[in-house]
Amino acid sequence: MNSTISVFKISKYIQLFLIVVSIVALGACKQDSNTSKEIEQSVKIAMQEQQQNWNSGNIDGFMKWYWKSDSLKFVSKKGVSYGWEKVMNNYKDSYPTKEKMGQLQFEITKVESISTTHAFVIGSWNLSYTEQPDVGGYFTLLWNLKPEGWRIVVDHTS
Repeated sequence: MNSTISVFKISKYIQLFLIVVSIVALGACKQDSNTSKEIEQSVKIAMQEQQQNWNSGNIDGFMKWYWKSDSLKFVSKKGVSYGWEKVMNNYKDSYPTKEKMGQLQFEITKVESISTTHAFVIGSWNLSYTEQPDVGGYFTLLWNLKPEGWRIVVDHTS
């Protein structure tokens, strides 16, 4: 009889332990979900600002969201460009005036939080013009949380 009571007490402790572990795990899931939503919101706000800067003819402001490093990678049909300066120069060479820049519209399909410091973004872009046909394509972006905030570290635009 004594061993039955001991097993019953141990069983109660195991149940209590499992309940506590479940509560902690659910809290962690909720926290991860909240973190994912915060990351998604931060990246979307950054991309809205990028779009606004582009549409006002401000390439410097547009480039604020790219990692200012020689390790930045930009992949396009022309190949891979390495480094913030190269990407900035490519934009300025390709779009020397506000008129040539057109009006940019991003459509974000998915923001996927990979970790608390990395996000993967899939979407499309469109440049509309008043006197020439619109152009557009798709992009995948790898964002990384740097000390200065969220920055694009890899951009693949087609």
